[in-house]
Amino acid sequence: MSFKPLSTLLLLLAVSMSAQANNWVIDTELSQLNFTSIKNNSVGENHHFKSFSGSLNKDGTFELIIDMTSVNTHIDIRDQRLKEHVFQTNKFPTATIQGELDFIVEDTLIYSEQISATITLAGITSTIKARVTIDATNEDMFRVTSYHPILLSTDALKLSQGIEKLQKLAGLRSIDTVVPVTFDFYLKKVNSEASEQ
Repeated sequence: MSFKPLSTLLLLLAVSMSAQANNWVIDTELSQLNFTSIKNNSVGENHHFKSFSGSLNKDGTFELIIDMTSVNTHIDIRDQRLKEHVFQTNKFPTATIQGELDFIVEDTLIYSEQISATITLAGITSTIKARVTIDATNEDMFRVTSYHPILLSTDALKLSQGIEKLQKLAGLRSIDTVVPVTFDFYLKKVNSEASEQ
């Protein structure tokens, strides 16, 4: 049996109690939301969204809202085609992910958890599962990251027709219909007095 110093045990208790008693929001200055596309079966490219927001409530429910118009693939014409033909941002400017995260502090301040969530994108809702790593290094901030890339199916989200349009416009042999997504979110505690006003 191993014993932890009293200071470590007190920090564990403080983080656990603080997490369960407060609301949290994503610090967008520190956080990232990325995805990868693969074309012609061998060429991978990394992309990201520049604008998103999210909150984690004291009951464990969370919501992530992604501004789909902020997609950045580092090629302007490709960004425009994604927004027009795949994300349909003229009708669906945002995507939403909702789920629940348990506040569990185990033997260490870093632990992983399997979560289930719903994603609504371009008017279609689908269920996703992901393992996340939670790093609660102090009582004022959590770091939540994808343990593995989350593999989103464009078929499940009814986006394949738009993907085929992109492939035709770009003159490509193929665009992979499975899209790896990764994230690195820093959540900061909301001042309880300010949140009640």
